[in-house]
Amino acid sequence: MFSIFRKLVGDKVTLDLRGEVEDPVEGWRRAAGGPFLIDVPAAKLRVLDFWGGDPHNPFIVTLQEYAAGRCMEYKGSPLENFYHCWQPFSGENAGDAGSPWRQVRAQSKNTAEGRLKRHEFREIARELGVAPGEIHGHIKGGPVSQAFGEITFRRLARLYDSISRDGFRPESSAARYPTGFCFAHEGDHRVSIGSGKHRVTVMLALGWQKIPVELGPPKLPVVIRREEVDRWPNVRSGRYSRDEALGLFDEMFRRQHPSGWKKAGD
Repeated sequence: MFSIFRKLVGDKVTLDLRGEVEDPVEGWRRAAGGPFLIDVPAAKLRVLDFWGGDPHNPFIVTLQEYAAGRCMEYKGSPLENFYHCWQPFSGENAGDAGSPWRQVRAQSKNTAEGRLKRHEFREIARELGVAPGEIHGHIKGGPVSQAFGEITFRRLARLYDSISRDGFRPESSAARYPTGFCFAHEGDHRVSIGSGKHRVTVMLALGWQKIPVELGPPKLPVVIRREEVDRWPNVRSGRYSRDEALGLFDEMFRRQHPSGWKKAGD
């Protein structure tokens, strides 16, 4: 029997299917279109464009070095190296032109402008004594300002300290569970993390093999299927060609980061 663990908007409830279902498509069927919670294996996750078990993920490598006492600041960290070497963005909002499967382009929370709306980001900025004008960049790649990198490092480190010390307690936290949506094709799937990227990164750095993720409305479509490409909103509108859209979909199933980035010395 699955359980109901919390109320959502109106009469919608989130069904807790952990321990019973790992396939998001099956979870979606059982939840009858409502939100649901499942444990997703690390190998099926995509977080910040990295495969969940990628041993070269600079966010995870940085936290592992931090835990070992070898990396206590942003300067000289694998994260700084990553932002220096992988610079796909030429402007503040580059890389957020929307996706083929999304109806409406939402303002990205991955840019400095979006992150400055988050309390913990602003709090660390104040502690560092940096002004908003000094903070620019995109969490998925460079170029980023020194201040953006410093804040990102400190947020990850603090969250690592908290979860490693106290565990992950979403029922008593305003943050709650990470959320995501599923890409499905030929019996396989990947879950892309939407909100909670830092939390999931910390869990992976701590060696968690399964991550609790909530899927369901009102976020992106819960299950995005390759064979439905011609019905994706931004393919129909002409924003993406069919081939471009399928290329982005297939990217979700590749284990290698688009940059092929590896930490220095590998």
